[in-house]
Amino acid sequence: MRTGEVSGLVAAAAPPWVRAVQAVPPGALDALAWDDRIDRAAALAEPHDIRVLVLVPSWAPVLFDAVREAHRRRTGRTPSTLREVWPRLGAVVTGGVALASYRAALDAMIGAANPPVRFVETYGASEGFFAYQTGDAGDADGSMALDLDSGVAFEFVPADRFGADSSGDADAPRLGAHELAVGGRYVPVVSTASGLWAYAVGDVVRVTRAGRRPRIVVAGRVGEVLDRYGEAVHADEAAAALADAAQTLGLTLLHWHVGADGRGARPRHRWVVALAGAAHPDETSSALAAAVDRYLTTANRHYAIRRASAALLAPEAVVVPEAAFRRYLTGHRARVGAQSKVPRLADDPSIADVLVAAADPAARVPGWLC
Repeated sequence: MRTGEVSGLVAAAAPPWVRAVQAVPPGALDALAWDDRIDRAAALAEPHDIRVLVLVPSWAPVLFDAVREAHRRRTGRTPSTLREVWPRLGAVVTGGVALASYRAALDAMIGAANPPVRFVETYGASEGFFAYQTGDAGDADGSMALDLDSGVAFEFVPADRFGADSSGDADAPRLGAHELAVGGRYVPVVSTASGLWAYAVGDVVRVTRAGRRPRIVVAGRVGEVLDRYGEAVHADEAAAALADAAQTLGLTLLHWHVGADGRGARPRHRWVVALAGAAHPDETSSALAAAVDRYLTTANRHYAIRRASAALLAPEAVVVPEAAFRRYLTGHRARVGAQSKVPRLADDPSIADVLVAAADPAARVPGWLC
């Protein structure tokens, strides 16, 4: 039996016509530490005429830096964008984390293209592959079509009937795909041809189109909601607030985390954000916090009520280097891989504290915090 990262197993099981054009063949990265795998993959791929990339968006900055360094070593010239290394790159297939938060950063890293690079988002897990973009007008809102033809039987439980510990209400209804309502949030429960039976995946999806072929976006994880103080901010709302703030302020977002901080006289949210090329982090932090606050006050009535009553103070934003998020992972995970990610939301400030501490390379990141 083969075991390992699902992305590695998929690559190893690729059909011959795919294996014939893979720049990084299966087995080439075996027995290497994660950072060494990235460097090795970049070195193997850089000389090729790469047309398609398949990656987890959160690791793109690290991979792209490694590709640029491999190109510099080979040619003596440091490219400013990936397009200078691979001019005929035409498609980027993503999975593992939501693409929306990283799309602007990926566009900037890849560089201008004519025709532009096509992005295709997929939604899968170790338990199976669940949804994908179809490459037509239906992708315009960032949604994915539910895959009903690949040996996965879907049921959906309303997200508000699940506890933060992923324990479902025994009496909660299980709905078929055709019974979903637009705008509803649900936890997928899957049974598969591999023998998995009625397994709650732990994600929350939001339905954007109902009917025989529903379309969904991944809204976060079960329990991934800031609601310690009744504000009820879901992960997709936090992502939308940051995306709106980044567009308004002309920023390129890389990574983010929000923690609820109740250590003062009144609680507040602490947003820790990594940006591409933030020249004045203190000024940027203040503007970012204000923009996020404006968006959530308009979009979320629970948040608005608590802000208006001063039960929740104005949020704080801290801009940190992208490396702080990587330092968090390497310091708090026994094994780092493509699917490793920093939680988006937490109802306490412990992860935010670690990320801020990790922004100082000389600081010792206190492992006990997480």
